[in-house]
Amino acid sequence: MKIFLVLFLALFTIPFFSFSQPVKGNTELSFQGNYSSIKTTSDPSLGFYNPGENISQGMLFIRAGYFLTNQFSIDPELTWSFSSSASGTRSVALSLNGTFHMVVNTKFLLFGTAGAGLTDAIPNTWMFRDKIKLDILMLNFGLGLKYFVSEDIALRTEYRNQAYSYDEHFSYFGRKTKTTFKTSVNNFLLGFSIFL
Repeated sequence: MKIFLVLFLALFTIPFFSFSQPVKGNTELSFQGNYSSIKTTSDPSLGFYNPGENISQGMLFIRAGYFLTNQFSIDPELTWSFSSSASGTRSVALSLNGTFHMVVNTKFLLFGTAGAGLTDAIPNTWMFRDKIKLDILMLNFGLGLKYFVSEDIALRTEYRNQAYSYDEHFSYFGRKTKTTFKTSVNNFLLGFSIFL
């Protein structure tokens, strides 16, 4: 929590001076993520983690965007999630997103993003996979703010929702059945963007 407070204060204490905004043809390389540390209890609502376990978990988002216009960019993205728990899942996701930007002033950009992709597991859940197999549908949308600290670098904060849908096929005593798992993950992300 302290790191979020430090980054938030830094965002508003950097001296204000004028910077340019992205234009058609710009490329944006972004890195952002989240992290949480959890001490589990015997509360069954915590899911499949072991009681009393200390868990570190988080997600890293790497995005390469290309501005088709001054306001709209197309953004392929790689997402990697991790968990320090043996009962947590590591996952990799590939998605394609569209992002609309709205200029607030010379230093601030509001943005909304939405897209779809495939992943090999649902992050930080009980789901286990032997190998990477991108067969789970992921839809996502987000809203955020970019703050330019120089002409080519912007700090960014974003809320991102990721919705997952996966069909699992089971066989019991020769009888086949299908169950659809659906879940969503809410992320509050901090990071930065480099404009090339």
